[in-house]
Amino acid sequence: MKPVLFQIMAFCVLVFTGCKQAEEQKVPSSNGDCSVYIEHVDKLERQLLEGERNADKLEDVIYHLTQNYIAIDQKIRLIQKYKDDGSQAKLLDRTATEINRFFEESQLLLDSTETEIQKSTIPQSSMIPIIETVRSYLTHQERLFIEVYGSIGTIQKQVTKLKQTVAAKEKEISKKQKDTEKILEEKDKQNRKIFYLVGSRSDLERAKAIKKSGGFLGVGSTVKLSDRLDEMFFQSGDYKFMKEIALGNTKKVNLITTHPKGTYLIIDTPGERFLKITNPEKFWSTSTFLVVQVD
Repeated sequence: MKPVLFQIMAFCVLVFTGCKQAEEQKVPSSNGDCSVYIEHVDKLERQLLEGERNADKLEDVIYHLTQNYIAIDQKIRLIQKYKDDGSQAKLLDRTATEINRFFEESQLLLDSTETEIQKSTIPQSSMIPIIETVRSYLTHQERLFIEVYGSIGTIQKQVTKLKQTVAAKEKEISKKQKDTEKILEEKDKQNRKIFYLVGSRSDLERAKAIKKSGGFLGVGSTVKLSDRLDEMFFQSGDYKFMKEIALGNTKKVNLITTHPKGTYLIIDTPGERFLKITNPEKFWSTSTFLVVQVD
């Protein structure tokens, strides 16, 4: 590139000097009218300025591409370093994306520079080879990247497929575990289900929860728990959460069903009494039914 620019400058100086001497000696120039030469000199000067601008641009392009190539080389080495480390899949994907961006940017820069040079009016023989050399190295880097990352891409697909299989299996196991837990929880809930009925003697008789025993024509008879209790007359609950049962405003409380002593208390409050269960598991161990007579 420099020899071409130097030739243009030398020719301009030579033409200008020849015309100046002819003018001072007042003799016609043997090369024709100096105005013709001056026109050529102007044209060559414009070409010289254009060449300088192209040279400066090409220098900037080469510098920028060099920075890109250095970055690409570093990132390719990073991929080579971690290509066998399955835990670095995200890093490798991100690095590959960055390399592709550098390739695209470099290719666009080369194409635009070559187009501008081809549009130029100055000789291109010194600039085009430089562009071709730079483009050749870019192609070399692309081949290296494909060679290195291509194999990694295959491995990553296998790893991704394996992860998907493992995730699906874990999901299946998790679902089965949840289903099992749900079944066990439901079973446990059923095991904790209790039934209770609070009412007057007549209420309990109508619900067939109690029966009379002994006596004559009802006189002197005692109240006993029925042999068969119908759940439809009872309220249900979970003894794990139900710790108190309201008895209403009553003076007399009689537990018809049998429950261990020391597992409950009768609590008096203004206007209402409660059956407080202090040891639920033991309280309900003898019967899952509770029948309380209040009067």
